[in-house]
Amino acid sequence: MSKRENKLLRRRMVNAYLSSVISISLVLLLVGAAALLAVNVSGVSRYLKENMKISVIFNQEIRRLGVSAALCQGCARCVA
Repeated sequence: MSKRENKLLRRRMVNAYLSSVISISLVLLLVGAAALLAVNVSGVSRYLKENMKISVIFNQEIRRLGVSAALCQGCARCVA
C-alpha cells in the first residue's frame, strides 16, 4: 500500500470511530432519559392526583329542559 492509501484508510477509520462513539453516546443518553422518566412517572402521577383541583360552577337560572338538552346534545331520541 502506498502512503496515500494508508492516509485515506486511517482517515476513514477515524471517521468511523468518531461516528460510532457519538451515536453510542446519544443512544445511552436517550436510554438514560427514558429510565429516569420511567422511575419518576409514578411520583409525578401521585403528585398530580393529590394536587389537582376541579371547580364546578352551576348556573341557577337554567331550566330542567335546558339541562337535558345540554347533556343529550341532540340525539335522535330526544329530538323527536
